[in-house]
Amino acid sequence: MKILIGTVDVCGWINLLSEELKRQGHEVINISEPNKFNPEYKFDIDPKNYAKDFLKCLQKKKPFKAFILKTALKILGQKTDSRIKNFIYNYSRNFFSDYCDVFIYLWNGIATDESDLILFKKKGKKIITWFVGDDVRDYPTMQKHFNISNNFYDGYFKKSFKELVNKLRMHEKYADIIYSLPDQASLALRPYYHLQIPVQLSRFKFNITNNTVPVVVHIPSSPQIKGTEIIRKAIHELKNDGVEFVYKELINIPNKKVLEELSDADILVDELYLHGPGVLSFEAMASGCAVATRHIEKSPQCFSPPVIAITEINVRDKIKLLVTNNELRNDLINKGKAYVEANNSVERIVSLMMKNLLDEGTPDYYPDYLTKDYLPSSEVTDFLNAQTAFVQNEDWYKSNIKQKERAGLKF
Repeated sequence: MKILIGTVDVCGWINLLSEELKRQGHEVINISEPNKFNPEYKFDIDPKNYAKDFLKCLQKKKPFKAFILKTALKILGQKTDSRIKNFIYNYSRNFFSDYCDVFIYLWNGIATDESDLILFKKKGKKIITWFVGDDVRDYPTMQKHFNISNNFYDGYFKKSFKELVNKLRMHEKYADIIYSLPDQASLALRPYYHLQIPVQLSRFKFNITNNTVPVVVHIPSSPQIKGTEIIRKAIHELKNDGVEFVYKELINIPNKKVLEELSDADILVDELYLHGPGVLSFEAMASGCAVATRHIEKSPQCFSPPVIAITEINVRDKIKLLVTNNELRNDLINKGKAYVEANNSVERIVSLMMKNLLDEGTPDYYPDYLTKDYLPSSEVTDFLNAQTAFVQNEDWYKSNIKQKERAGLKF
């Protein structure tokens, strides 16, 4: 199949998925700006050089179309740059929606208003959505849904509630399959697949250090969102209690350096609020670390990683347990390696994704917080009802959501 994937390389996934899709025989065009943590990754089209890169891509795929476009651009040569830019964007969107069979969407489309979804679907193309975090996560709703006491997102979260819900419903209406996670799906209506974290196993050096004094690492991409202050406090208290270990906190380092540090460590303390294990935790398991991270222990069968589940309440005691219990630590390290190899290889995840796209397998989650427990403010009730009405005629809606009215919300 011909596949377009883009347009934000969150966690290096566009590059990783692109390379594996090619290995599995698909033709792939990818769009993304360079990844600052993996600057070696290259993409077919960089949004900052969109016109130039698209013309190169078009020349390779359809030389005659490239000739026609270049001729049209000469005609527009005396016009404004913005008009030329809009011409290229519109031409490229029409080209991709004609040429490609599948659009794999991460974070943003080519257009920023989700209209790519309508265009691709109108032309009978398949759409796979990967929701990857703050693209659809409403932090205040998540906090209430999962009974988190700390407003850990204050000053960090600035997205519009209505924009998030609109994005979510657009994908629920037009995507063929959706991958997501519970902490970003509190407002979801449509069933979805668990977003399994893809890893390229050959990148990791698995190493059981057997350090006499365990090395504990914490590598937050965002200290505020990961709960770093609480983790620091727990570390400080354990040190004062005489618990012996080495603590390393590393921030904003290249991924290559992250992997080196993980191979030399014994324990990763990852995050307290977002539902893990996430990318860093899986990298740690593949590198030989026992992992402590936030985890919903009542997760579906498809997601049962061998980690120590931590919260803002128990993090101190859980770190102490991992530091002082060598047998437990080594057991988790060995089970972690086996788990990643069995469940998270990019080869497996791409194969399952394409199988799900063709066979329409059974989703892993059937979200119900919005229909059962969410209490809207008066300012958003009408908006939410309009957004629900937007998807009410979809087959998945009719199959999974009973007609009712609750707290002013109509389903």
